Amino acid sequence: MTGCSTAAFSRVRHKRDRDDLGRATRQAGESRANAAIFRARAADARAEKNLGATIAEKYPELYDREVTARRAHQQAQRVKQAAQIAVRISRGRQ
Repeated sequence: MTGCSTAAFSRVRHKRDRDDLGRATRQAGESRANAAIFRARAADARAEKNLGATIAEKYPELYDREVTARRAHQQAQRVKQAAQIAVRISRGRQ
């Protein structure tokens, strides 16, 4: 910074440092909140997995039907998505 006194340069640098610190503090808070959300989701997933295992053990026929139905639904979703992608691609070539 030519033409700037050392004191002025120091003030600018300190302001920039305060701004950087504020930004980092804000990002850290957001990261803590996101981590809490992700931990809660992981706990829910573990609980659901344990419940599925319990149901499979106690009611194997019901579990098999549920798994079969879920797979059929997922396959239908994949087919639908592939058809939508094919339509978008064909429109792009026209």
